[in-house]
Amino acid sequence: MMKVKTIDEVRERVSEIQDDDVKRILDDILRKVPTASDITSWLSSPLNGKSLDINLRGNVPVILTAPHGGTSPLGSVKTRSSTSTPSFRKIGDRNTGDLVRSVSALLATRYNVRPFFVISNVHRKYVDLNRPVSTGCEEQTARLFHQVYHSGISTAIQICKGSSSSIKPLLLDIHGHDRATHEIYRGTQNGKTSIHHDCECGHPLLLSLHRNSKLRLHPVERGASEMSGFKGGWTVQAHGLTDEYNDGIDAIQLEFALSYRKERKAITSTAVALAAAIADHVGAAKPV
Repeated sequence: MMKVKTIDEVRERVSEIQDDDVKRILDDILRKVPTASDITSWLSSPLNGKSLDINLRGNVPVILTAPHGGTSPLGSVKTRSSTSTPSFRKIGDRNTGDLVRSVSALLATRYNVRPFFVISNVHRKYVDLNRPVSTGCEEQTARLFHQVYHSGISTAIQICKGSSSSIKPLLLDIHGHDRATHEIYRGTQNGKTSIHHDCECGHPLLLSLHRNSKLRLHPVERGASEMSGFKGGWTVQAHGLTDEYNDGIDAIQLEFALSYRKERKAITSTAVALAAAIADHVGAAKPV
């Protein structure tokens, strides 16, 4: 796992890539990312090196993101207070970052599969990374952090698209809901961010998860409407099929019930099931 202290570390990693076409694509992206001097206020905070967990060295075109699982402050940034903002929320998604870490670790140890991931360790009350920067941030430090987080996702997407894999890149944006139902709500804006809306469960990977685990998905039926309030937020809209720049990546928001992530035992059980579905999707060998 790579701990990103500055975006320059990402640039250093890109410089090591041998494929000139892939390097050119990434260089174009990184030119739009803040330089170290641009994010001085972020880097000078006690948060330096602890705000993000990023892996840009995956070996399969699957990207896992967790924008709301963090518990840390963002330097001196104050708690957001713009309650007039549409869908304003400050409550985090408990243990979703740990869920992504557990899935990634299980994939590596059991299947020799390394997904890309971008995980925020910052609490949602300081910055909402699943909203546009205009509504998810109230201070400049938060805006810069928002840009770095999503630049990490864009970089992972372009690496996946530049790979030789025959598997279509897939983004899974991991969230949590607090409803009493023991379900995972799929969100693709009813098919706008993924081409598989007419597939049972909305995607072959989710169909595998539905058939081979005890996790309950909603919706399951082909073409069924997604749950109101959980149809897919800004992350899947910004990086999915609705974004012309990324040109065709499937992006799916998954909202896990608290029962699937409440404590370590539940996290492990959920991670085992999701890791198996991802491994099946990418054609990985049986567990080692």
